[in-house]
Amino acid sequence: MKYIPLIVILIFKVTLLNCSKKEATNVQEQETKKITSNSYQLVVTALPEDCDVISAENMEFECAFANERATLKITFLPEEEGMNLVEISKKQKEYFENLGGEFKGTRELYGPFKTAFTARGRYQKNGKTIENLKIFTIHPTLKRVIKLEMEYVLDAENETNARVTQIINMLGELEVLPKQM
Repeated sequence: MKYIPLIVILIFKVTLLNCSKKEATNVQEQETKKITSNSYQLVVTALPEDCDVISAENMEFECAFANERATLKITFLPEEEGMNLVEISKKQKEYFENLGGEFKGTRELYGPFKTAFTARGRYQKNGKTIENLKIFTIHPTLKRVIKLEMEYVLDAENETNARVTQIINMLGELEVLPKQM
């Protein structure tokens, strides 16, 4: 009889240990979405849960946010546009004005590929305000300008901050694809 409480405690501890191992295993089994593009020689190490891949090789994604979807694309600029990130981001003013829109400005960032510049603007399309966010940075091995571009319907002014955070986080998840030996 002396040992019954001890046995009950021991069984309880073993049960708890097994449960915690199962929970730990479940957490480890949840894989992060990792996207690789050989043509871009880039890896997105962790795609946000609310993003679906449209084309991994072309680095094109669709991300959910509230009731709307945003498109996010990662592309290279044509080589003839040069490598001056300040000039490239300032040229976006003309792009938004040509759409009859409004240029909201640029900012300098520091990311995984060192310096990056943003450009943000708005324009009207089908009676809705579309916001466009771009980040420009230089691919460290290919020496080409990478453009991250997110576009979405703007429903509320505070949505901008959330979207800016989303695209900056995506910039932070970029890595150069390791060379194959």
